[in-house]
Amino acid sequence: MDDHYREGQCFEKITYGGKTFAIGLCGDLWMDNRSEEMKALNTDAALWTVWCDYRADEWNSYIKQEYDEQ
Repeated sequence: MDDHYREGQCFEKITYGGKTFAIGLCGDLWMDNRSEEMKALNTDAALWTVWCDYRADEWNSYIKQEYDEQ
């Protein structure tokens, strides 16, 4: 198994260009209470990188709403 891509144990706050960011990878924010943990960092923005291979019509009709709610 490739250990480069996996859920992390915690979120970190970084600063770039005078703004603060929290970064999540793929499944990090699909686990219960992880979004609250990230919100507690009180950052300017959250960056959440995900792999999506949905068809455009699937994504636009309902899947992007699921991601937005999460």
